[in-house]
Amino acid sequence: MDNTELRRRCIDRLLESRHLSKSQIAVLKGFRAARNWIVHGTQQKNTRAQQALQSSEELRKLYKEARNI
Repeated sequence: MDNTELRRRCIDRLLESRHLSKSQIAVLKGFRAARNWIVHGTQQKNTRAQQALQSSEELRKLYKEARNI
């Protein structure tokens, strides 16, 4: 989607969903934080994002988990 605000609202609604487990929400938040860190250079206080950015293997693993959700 080209509409950044709409995309942000959609992701926020997904993260508030009662259909996701806490671990699924943690994965999605970790991926979002890692993505923002890569794209915008903003350091995140998200442990999962920090771990993912330590190795390409961890980043691919996080991406795969988020995509599956």
